[in-house]
Amino acid sequence: MRPQYLDWLIQEKKVTTSEGKQVIVYELVIQDDEDILNAWAKHLREHFLNKYRTFHPISRII
Repeated sequence: MRPQYLDWLIQEKKVTTSEGKQVIVYELVIQDDEDILNAWAKHLREHFLNKYRTFHPISRII
């Protein structure tokens, strides 16, 4: 099942960098939905904070 918070990412047109590479730009349009926002926050905590703490042991003190 696709997480609902991904619906907040709206694809804009592609942009060409000064190096000639094309990148896709997304606009983040956050809706007023506490359940979806909490699910997104949980995802960030589980996937990014844990990885950060693995590489930066001093952050475990905080």
